[in-house]
Amino acid sequence: MLLAVESQPLPGLPHPKGRWKSETLVAIVLFLVGISLFFRVDQIPGGLDDARFNMYVLEHGYRWLLGLDKSFWSAPFFYPAQNVITYSDNHLGSFLFYSVFRTLGAGRETAFQLWGITLFTLDYFVTWIVLRRQRFHPVGAIAAAYLFTFPFIMGIRIGFMQLAPRFMVPVAFWMASRFFETGKGKYLHWFFAACAYQIYLGIYIGYFLMLAISSFCLLLFLLRKRWNAINAFIKSADRGAIVRRGATYAASCIGFVLVLLPLAIPYYQTQRTIGTRPWKEIVPMIPHWQSYLQAPESYLWGKLLRFGDIFPLPIEQALFLGALPYLGIVAFVYLSWKSRLSPAGSEIRFAMLGVVILLAVLTLYCSGFTLYRYVWAYLPGAGGIRAVTRISLVLIYPVAFIFGSVVTHVMTALAPARAGSKSMLQLLLGISVLGLTVLDQFTSFSAAGGVTKRECKRRVAKLEAKIVQAMANDFNRNVLWVNDQSEKGFVWSFESIDAMLAGQDLGLNVVNGYSGLIPKGYPPAMFFLSGDCCDDLGVWARMHPGTITKKSFLQIGWHCEIPDDYLAVPITGFKRD
Repeated sequence: MLLAVESQPLPGLPHPKGRWKSETLVAIVLFLVGISLFFRVDQIPGGLDDARFNMYVLEHGYRWLLGLDKSFWSAPFFYPAQNVITYSDNHLGSFLFYSVFRTLGAGRETAFQLWGITLFTLDYFVTWIVLRRQRFHPVGAIAAAYLFTFPFIMGIRIGFMQLAPRFMVPVAFWMASRFFETGKGKYLHWFFAACAYQIYLGIYIGYFLMLAISSFCLLLFLLRKRWNAINAFIKSADRGAIVRRGATYAASCIGFVLVLLPLAIPYYQTQRTIGTRPWKEIVPMIPHWQSYLQAPESYLWGKLLRFGDIFPLPIEQALFLGALPYLGIVAFVYLSWKSRLSPAGSEIRFAMLGVVILLAVLTLYCSGFTLYRYVWAYLPGAGGIRAVTRISLVLIYPVAFIFGSVVTHVMTALAPARAGSKSMLQLLLGISVLGLTVLDQFTSFSAAGGVTKRECKRRVAKLEAKIVQAMANDFNRNVLWVNDQSEKGFVWSFESIDAMLAGQDLGLNVVNGYSGLIPKGYPPAMFFLSGDCCDDLGVWARMHPGTITKKSFLQIGWHCEIPDDYLAVPITGFKRD
């Protein structure tokens, strides 16, 4: 429905008369190429930690819909802490996709896999349709859609599938440009709707979108000198028209705030309880200038663009956007300087370039200084964002837009008046652009970073068998704690997520937890499963009287001796199961 709103050709980008069937076929083929590079039939994207944590959150949302879990925000891990879903992305905007696949009979792992494919499908085809509605050449629109959906920077972060749903980003930019072009309230409604939905799709991408779209709106307002249009409207319109338009704008703003309140309140409560992230935790994930030339996992550029150990988190700092996009920006500046591009509509393209430059400077870390510290200190909600480097997943859209507009200019300049050698040159150029776009963004990391669905099921089934045996049909034992460490190649995060998934299957409350944050007072030894943790369990239990008792406690691995009165008697020892 959103894509059916009135569209206006983007000035300076003529609408080529292409064959929609051929164009659609090419778009589908390129999409299938991208999907095949990011997904495998027998694998879930990502590893045994963050990918499975996202799987747990999605399954929790599905169980909440069915009434199996009583509270959406207080999932039963880090038990008995409340509001634990707010420690990371919540998937409120996309868990219905996952739930559909579960309802149709898909298992948890397969539904997660199909959910991921659905997100990439929406990213690609929404971007393609939006750019075509803005009169991009078919090759320019398809290349830009591929660059936005399957970039190198997404390939190396395939394990963080919460970053995948970005399909409202193109719509938000489109609606913003239409609003500043026409001033019509309906475009402002759609703009706020797109921004709000993107925030529900993912906190990180939503936060970075708000930074980017605010910059875009400011730059577009200045470049188009909209104050002249506002003055002209006020002078020429009657008072009733002014009041109606003002009321329409105000209703959009109020509606935006009201829609976000159910999401903002739980996160605000968590931030008040736990506090913001310390600055020293954020510094390692702020981009350096070298970050935009860092591509260690790139198939084409990996050997050349590798800065070794100068970054504390090299994968997070790998922000290379590709040689073609960088070349596209240079070509755009050159063509604009030479007045080769039509001046009409250039404001949008310059605003897009301004967004990239402005936010790159704002988030740049150089010689111990960054302007982003002021954003972290004063912007509400910014204190909960750790990985600032992920802003590149939003900035890739303005870059793709510029790249696609340059391709559109070149392709339309070669458009033949009649069939002949020029049409063949256009065909070869189109194939070359699309092929080089795929090659430029290719990374084997996305495919190699998966874990088999069989392994995921095996680990959880093995733990479930231990739990059922330990329960011995005593269903009052519904508070699970796992600290086994018997698995070869023990990794604390894997074991905690095993416990979370097994507890989810069996309907148990789980003291183990894994997320971007930990509850206030949760002992670090319990989070990292270091040692027997018996004393730490005692501390945690005393913080929540009556929740962890001798009758309800079920332990796998290190077995703590639980006193009858957990509040009065300290834990003094442990024994191995």
